[in-house]
Amino acid sequence: MRLHSKGPGLARMAVRLLLGGFVLIPVGAVAALSLRSPVSLKVTDLAGAAEQFLSWGQYRNILFHSPEYWKCFWNTLFLLVPAMALTVLFATLAAYGLSCGRRSRAQTGAVMVYILLSLLPTQILLVPNFVALSAMGLIGSRLSVVLVCAFSPYYVYFMFRICRQIAPEIYEAARMEGAGELKIYRSIAMPQMKSGIWLLVLIGSADLWNMVEQPLVFIQDPSKYPLTVYLRDMDNGVGYAGSIVFSLPVMLLFLLCGRDTVEQIELL
Repeated sequence: MRLHSKGPGLARMAVRLLLGGFVLIPVGAVAALSLRSPVSLKVTDLAGAAEQFLSWGQYRNILFHSPEYWKCFWNTLFLLVPAMALTVLFATLAAYGLSCGRRSRAQTGAVMVYILLSLLPTQILLVPNFVALSAMGLIGSRLSVVLVCAFSPYYVYFMFRICRQIAPEIYEAARMEGAGELKIYRSIAMPQMKSGIWLLVLIGSADLWNMVEQPLVFIQDPSKYPLTVYLRDMDNGVGYAGSIVFSLPVMLLFLLCGRDTVEQIELL
């Protein structure tokens, strides 16, 4: 009986390990190729093979001899930080406005509009966004990308799902005590949405860190392009190490947000 009960558990574990290993194959391949020497060497013995396939040359070139790489790295941060801050502000405000009152047809209709808008691919919205930003004279500036990324219907719906878990009675009690909507949002809704906000920061930062279309269409200035655009044209001699270094900030952010992220995913 014990062996029979352990069978399904071992099978599930084996499937998980198999799928996890399959997903990690591309990452492992890039990591292995990043250790190859950027200069082709003639391998004649074991020491030569180690120097060819276990070299930190690519990382040295990226870290100490690629100023253009780090310029694009800072360009990415200049786009990500303000866009993420505005995303958190607008998404939480909209989610609070949609969930703080009693449910009605108007609320349901507004949520459905956000759901439909969030289903639209980014590429479909590039043309209308370009027309609007061109009319405002923002094409060519970083602000164009920041504004486009800050107003995301998906993140509004995402925070609405989290914010509606707060009991409406809490809002009613605060209003009876004389608290205004801004104070309720700041003192009640935001602390209750803390773990959800961390999850939003993680997902949104990963999305913004990997954006390509918006900078290419709206900035149109190679000196302001983020790292994703620069990686596309990097020499394969250091491109693998560049990809690994590029992914480290998102990994670090996941480690920082990991506990709150798991807790919030379990609640959704």
